Amino acid sequence: MPLNSSSEGSCSIVAVHGLNGHRDTTWTSDNNVLWLRDLLPSKLPNARVWTWGYDSRTHTKSHHDHLTIKKLYDHGRELVHDLDGERRDDNTYKRPLIFIAHSLGGIVVKSALLHSDRARPGYLEEERSIKLSTYGIIFMGTPHQGGQGVKIAKILLDLAKLQGNTNESLLKHLEEHSELLQRQNSEFTSVSQDFDIKFAYETLPTPIMGGAAKVIVPKWSAVVPGTPDAAEFGISKDHRQMTKFSNSEDQDFRTLSRVLSSMLQKAEAKIENNWKSEERMKQGRQAYNVTFNIRGVPIVGKYVERHREMQKMEESLSPEEDNKQRRTFVLHGLGGIGKTQLSLAYAREYKSKYTAVFWLNGQTRESLKQSIAGIASQLPEDQISASARTCTQQGSEQMDKAIHEVLRWFDKEGNRKWLLIYDNVDRDDSEEIGDPEAFSIDEYLPQSDQGSIIITTRQHRLRNLGHEMSVTEMTMEEGLKGLGNRMGCAMTDNPQASDLVDRVGALPLALAQAASYMRETGTSMVEYLNFYNTAWNDLMKDEDCSGSGIPEYGNRSVYTTWDTSFEYVKRKNEDATNMLQVWSYLNNRDISFEIFNNEQNPDLAEWSSPPEWFCRVVCNKLSFKRIAATLLNCSLIEARYETDSYRVHPVVHEWCRKTLGVDRQLDSLFLAVTSVAFGVPNDDQKDYAKTIHRLLPHASRFSQQLMDMLGNNIQSEQANELHAAFHNLGVLYCHSGRGTWKEAEAMCSRAIAGREKSLGSHHHKTLAALNVLGVLYQEQGRIVDAEAILQRVLAARTDVLGPDHESTIQSVYNLAIIYSTQNKLDEAEKLYQRVLTWRQKALDPNDVRLLNVLTALGVLYRRQGKLAESEAMYLEALAGYEAALGTDHPSKLLVYNETREALH
Repeated sequence: MPLNSSSEGSCSIVAVHGLNGHRDTTWTSDNNVLWLRDLLPSKLPNARVWTWGYDSRTHTKSHHDHLTIKKLYDHGRELVHDLDGERRDDNTYKRPLIFIAHSLGGIVVKSALLHSDRARPGYLEEERSIKLSTYGIIFMGTPHQGGQGVKIAKILLDLAKLQGNTNESLLKHLEEHSELLQRQNSEFTSVSQDFDIKFAYETLPTPIMGGAAKVIVPKWSAVVPGTPDAAEFGISKDHRQMTKFSNSEDQDFRTLSRVLSSMLQKAEAKIENNWKSEERMKQGRQAYNVTFNIRGVPIVGKYVERHREMQKMEESLSPEEDNKQRRTFVLHGLGGIGKTQLSLAYAREYKSKYTAVFWLNGQTRESLKQSIAGIASQLPEDQISASARTCTQQGSEQMDKAIHEVLRWFDKEGNRKWLLIYDNVDRDDSEEIGDPEAFSIDEYLPQSDQGSIIITTRQHRLRNLGHEMSVTEMTMEEGLKGLGNRMGCAMTDNPQASDLVDRVGALPLALAQAASYMRETGTSMVEYLNFYNTAWNDLMKDEDCSGSGIPEYGNRSVYTTWDTSFEYVKRKNEDATNMLQVWSYLNNRDISFEIFNNEQNPDLAEWSSPPEWFCRVVCNKLSFKRIAATLLNCSLIEARYETDSYRVHPVVHEWCRKTLGVDRQLDSLFLAVTSVAFGVPNDDQKDYAKTIHRLLPHASRFSQQLMDMLGNNIQSEQANELHAAFHNLGVLYCHSGRGTWKEAEAMCSRAIAGREKSLGSHHHKTLAALNVLGVLYQEQGRIVDAEAILQRVLAARTDVLGPDHESTIQSVYNLAIIYSTQNKLDEAEKLYQRVLTWRQKALDPNDVRLLNVLTALGVLYRRQGKLAESEAMYLEALAGYEAALGTDHPSKLLVYNETREALH
């Protein structure tokens, strides 16, 4: 309602109250001065002042007094309609507006301006007029970032001494860092540069019940950092009193009135220019406006909103009146990841900002040409020739002319607000591929530097055409929502649904296919998961159910969607597809060059004849990255820059493995197993613990079933390599802790059985595998079994290698550990001394193997009560570990702690 009756002013000031406020009393001091009416007009005689009220009560006095629960957006929309209606009644709707908003009122004002901004430019003038006319906003104690959350409402309840029902819809939006406020802040950022914004914050705490006081909305919540050209100032009052001024000499009133006066001086010219731009836009729209025709556009009925992606697209693509340059945005990523859905969701959400929106099918050259030529029939008759409008019924030469004419339509002067979506531009037009259906996208783009373009593609290289975004898998929350939309029920608290979303990596195509299959066959979630794990090929290839019911994906299914990309890579560089198939047997999250290049490991020398292609790829890091780049370009993998490694989507990972022929399965599995196994480090290497930690997830992919398949089908010349791999994997599992002891025993048993058969029971490699099994039993506490095996190994090594061979000495050391565990301290000491004597003669003083003996003797002497001897051993070992491995190695830290205990 207006507080002064004059309609001759040059500007309107509108005050919007906050939580539990009132359009008059919020601004009225204890001496009944309503400063907006009683003080401000004398300072700003050319301004018309309004107050606007709404139901912002969080509580009522009676439990029976029912509240109308309205969301903030509803209040914002009411503000737009009320204010525009009042201003149109006296023909002042083009007058500049300045908002003063307190507390929750600031959030309502932002909602109103966002609502007004979403109205179609050049149309819906009643909706757009408020945003067009708004020059500035003064936010007073507005909790932009949530303030103290629900506690604010409790404090206000205490202040008002009210009891009753809670309007939870409003309280929710004051919760600290609430999702809606964050989303609104993000959306408002894109329009905030259109306004002159000031932030006022309280500097005094507000008294609350119990005698305490608290700053309700702290400065960090009341001021939004990074707002363009914004200013901030403090008001020397608390949250409730900061909107009340008793006289014109009040310093805070004087500050606020000066801020308003400065804004008024600039407002008229700015708003006049806004309306002139709107008029120009309206005239342009009348010339080039084309209704968005969805015929032929993929159906996206079950789309799940992806806020982060949509915000980035809006920031990069939204057409501005003063921007005369072309805006191009490339959505690139894996097939089935949701690029088409995202582009069409953007088009539907923001179509009001454009004069024309067209979707083009970029799957092949011919489909793209048909799409462009089809635009001609939708254009105004006076802007395109009759022959172009009927070109689809004529020859290819006529179609080319029509395409040329259509593209020139987008180049016309003043036709700047169109949006073209080039969808599924996935084919590689390079000469080495030789695809007749491929094309260069540049051939089919308008030539003028205007308009907006979205390109969706699997080709990583096309990201250089403009702003770009890699579309990755959805979050768990988005995946559950998408699955629930398709199944017709909520999935948030369904553990089987969570398992399915996780299993398919939240891939939209895989979730759509799963939901379609379950609906049409009456399959439960549990049963579908079982099928996925045990009968993947049959499930994905089921032509009756795999793709039906999901029209937005056409005839594609999980089984077929990556065929084209895979064939492109294969034709361009078959080494890349071979490597991707090897990767399919590894953990998909962390695949690095270091897994395959392990020249420091002596077992690699036993590799009889690795394939030539494999040698080319892993010979150096540059070659490896060149192969990875080929896969990246088709979006079959993702780069993990922070770890210098690569990731494969779980479903692509599954697809690569399950679509292999038997021969390729064996070859790829063998290379994966041996690569990981030959990378297992010796325990004296500096990065030992880090390497073990990185290799274990890959080794965990090697199930006993896969090992059986390798063992039963391996070529004889590869047997030694496979048995060496079993041995090394046994070591890896043994050193990885209690959780992998079962796998360690299985791998050691495979290595022992294989080597006994091919090399004999007394061969040094067979004995090495037996030794690992003995150590494992010792770790498991199976001391009797461990002693028997280790005594057998020691006897055999003494017989075959001699008593002073390094391997024999290692067996002596292992047996000493067993005796120490059995409390046979004298026997253990004799064996440790034998090992120490040998290693002091044969090894460097800082060799970890020597230091291990010193540590073991330090422990033994301490148990025997020989504290001086124990201390000497610990100190020598500690110095050696620090010199050999550095200060942070686990062995050094262990000895340090032992030494500290021994000295105390």
